[in-house]
Amino acid sequence: ISTTQSWCSGIIIIKRQNNFNTMKTSENTSLSPSVRVRPGRYDGEAPWETYEGQFQLAARTNGWSRAEMAGHLAVALEGAACQVLLDVLEEDRGDYTALAAALQLRFGVEEAPDLMWERLALQRRRPGERLGPVAADVMFLARRGYPTFPREAQREMALQAFLKALSPEELLRHVQLAAPTSLEQALALATRAEAVFGVTGSAS
Repeated sequence: ISTTQSWCSGIIIIKRQNNFNTMKTSENTSLSPSVRVRPGRYDGEAPWETYEGQFQLAARTNGWSRAEMAGHLAVALEGAACQVLLDVLEEDRGDYTALAAALQLRFGVEEAPDLMWERLALQRRRPGERLGPVAADVMFLARRGYPTFPREAQREMALQAFLKALSPEELLRHVQLAAPTSLEQALALATRAEAVFGVTGSAS
């Protein structure tokens, strides 16, 4: 696929060498008739990694090739994110890997593993914070801080960090007495205890 654009105008022309006719798309039309899940627009305000996960899920669901992924990604860009179409060579604008790399450089939030280790060790529940985000944060930090570790080791570290982050003290004791073996179990126990006993996160 080769792609040309009236920059950031919302219209992209996709020329397919191996398909039928040139297709023109806009915000209100589909690039492909086989789209079942449509990824949202991306303007660079959210971290690229967050949007990339959503986009790749849509690509798998729709069965897109790498070339089709590049076309759909280019169409989805708006605002400041459109700049990446100027960051890559013209011949690479139909290359998903090249577009994703350019977006990572501009909008990625990749942090060094040692910073992730420190954040995991210091993670604490903030006053009034819901338990779900606490669990999600420790799992994210365990995976990013220890990317080469086996998945089970990452999950064990996330479990221990979640327990360490729990507050108030009576909630922590209740969960520890149940001896959860996974982060999911610990989260379920803590959520149930809050609902039954009325304990909520508070300052230590």
